[in-house]
Amino acid sequence: MSGASANRGITVSEAEFRRLWADRSLTRDQIGQRLGGISGEAVRNRAMARGLPFRGKCKRHIAAVQDEAEFERMWLANVSSSVLAEHYRCSRAAIRKTAKRLGLPSRKSWPRQISMAKFREIDAVRAMHEIAAKNRAEWEAKHREAAE
Repeated sequence: MSGASANRGITVSEAEFRRLWADRSLTRDQIGQRLGGISGEAVRNRAMARGLPFRGKCKRHIAAVQDEAEFERMWLANVSSSVLAEHYRCSRAAIRKTAKRLGLPSRKSWPRQISMAKFREIDAVRAMHEIAAKNRAEWEAKHREAAE
């Protein structure tokens, strides 16, 4: 070694380390930053020493999508992969793999990709149209019954 002392990070409780390791939204490097700036490799070594399960190098290989229908609408509306990755707190690769898992078509950069704000605006209009159509159908059914 060249005389520089190694960064040993900060000391945390066993429970806190296990909590950080179990949080799949954090990468090993992010855990390392919380532990005083140690490397992701050092985090992995600490986990192995504690007998914790292997996590791999990435946060997730598939995005944690609670609402697959919304993800599909965002994908088909051409919300950019970068924006989706930020929204779901994962990598762009995870977004692409999630789209593939859901059977969505691959995309080109054209037509122009849209922001999350523009998607929300478009989705709100779509939802209002659905509600209006439902209300109109109920109104028409009610008036048909009354006419008979």
